[in-house]
Amino acid sequence: MNEVIPLLGADSDLIELYNHFEDVRPGMGVDFDLAFMKACDLLASHPLIGPKWRAGFRRLLMFHWSMGIFYEVSGARVLIHGIMDVRRDPDEIARRLGLR
Repeated sequence: MNEVIPLLGADSDLIELYNHFEDVRPGMGVDFDLAFMKACDLLASHPLIGPKWRAGFRRLLMFHWSMGIFYEVSGARVLIHGIMDVRRDPDEIARRLGLR
C-alpha cells in the first residue's frame, strides 16, 4: 500500500469544497468527504490509475462528482496537490497547481 498525502493546497480545497457542498445541501459535504476517502483508498492501492495529465501530474476523476484529484506519485507516496472541478479551464487548473 502506498501512503496518500494531501498537501496544503489539497487540504484547502477539501475544506472549501466541503463547505460549498454543505451550503448546497446539508449532508452533501459528508458525502463528498466519503467519496474522497474512497478515491484515496483506490490511489493507495493503484497509484497509477489516474491518466497522466500535465508535467508529471496525474488526474483521478471522482465517481459521481465533477471533481478531479490532481496528484503526483513519488516512490511509495501519492502526493495530492489539488481537488478541483474538471469543468474549469485547464489553464486555470495548471496555474493553481503552479505549472504556469
